[in-house]
Amino acid sequence: MPFVLPAGALGRLRVPCESLWPRAPQRHPLVKTHPPRRTNPPDRTNRLRIGTFNVQSLGSLFKQLDTLLQDLRRYRIDILGLQETKLYDLGRFDIDNYTLLTLPAQEKCHGVGFAVSPRLIPYLHRVWAHSDRIGVLEMRLPQTGHVNVVTAYAPHSGRPLTEVDTFYADLRAVMDQFSRRDITFITGDFNAKLGRRVQGETFLGRHARGARNRNGHALADFCDTYHLFATNTDFQKRAKNKTT
Repeated sequence: MPFVLPAGALGRLRVPCESLWPRAPQRHPLVKTHPPRRTNPPDRTNRLRIGTFNVQSLGSLFKQLDTLLQDLRRYRIDILGLQETKLYDLGRFDIDNYTLLTLPAQEKCHGVGFAVSPRLIPYLHRVWAHSDRIGVLEMRLPQTGHVNVVTAYAPHSGRPLTEVDTFYADLRAVMDQFSRRDITFITGDFNAKLGRRVQGETFLGRHARGARNRNGHALADFCDTYHLFATNTDFQKRAKNKTT
């Protein structure tokens, strides 16, 4: 399930992105971290753009590299979480100015990775895979500090419940490794429908629609536990863009 963050959520790091964004009381700033010591005026130099893309095999992605690069440049994406790369090996591919990082997978139908803009390459700390379905990119940014980006690919709703439980147990294990001071984004394809907001829920925006399915309940519980906000429910989307 893709998520998009509206701009202006954090003074020192404005992030329009597709992700799960940590929430705090009153949802401003929308981070699970200590307040910044100072606030810089927002501009293009301190704006970080994060996206997510289910490539449905990296072979297909390579056939559409021109289109991908156009989108990366058009939206000035800094980090793109990739799902369903269907690659077995760890890899690094330099494509124009961008770097594609693929993480190893044991199951051919899985695999995750990242596309990273050149301006962030110097700040990469490490990239690692927790499982075939979950990858992590860690950065150390000036003034901002530790920033983590997770890319995740959840089991389809038709898969056994045990697979869904295992996926979220793994995702919780990853979250528990991060410091409370870190800024963490979760991107990915969650194959879930969160549905309309229930009274008292704070992880959904006013534009959440439809009925919550089984995977949606699992995602909702995860968001609530880790104080996350499903940011693509906070603005109106066209019907054709409302996906899982």
